[in-house]
Amino acid sequence: MIHLERVNGDTIWDILKLTVADHQKNFVAGNDVSIIEAYIAITSNGYAFPFGIFEDDTPVGFVMIGYDKDEYWKDAPAIADGNYNLWRLMIDKAHQNKGYGRQAVELALRFIRSKHHFPLTM
Repeated sequence: MIHLERVNGDTIWDILKLTVADHQKNFVAGNDVSIIEAYIAITSNGYAFPFGIFEDDTPVGFVMIGYDKDEYWKDAPAIADGNYNLWRLMIDKAHQNKGYGRQAVELALRFIRSKHHFPLTM
């Protein structure tokens, strides 16, 4: 069963090993860059929620949700103000075409719908 787990000390190394096919690398940032951007957002008074996508205990992808804008997102679209954003979605090359991306987006939306007010908690 697909589920999301927050990236933490137990999951980070598995998430960092995930990658897309070579011909897809221009379409999504690496998970290392995404996790760095999450850290920068959080330390700049922003909100970022990086999750590993797991099929049971197997990591199959990465998704990151953001809220609003942080101090460094200079070119953010106006719609980002006060809204949740799907910042990243990637499925490892070995796990693509199994419906995991669609399921991960559904779980991300469930997470967003569960957040009713600030401060956000997990």
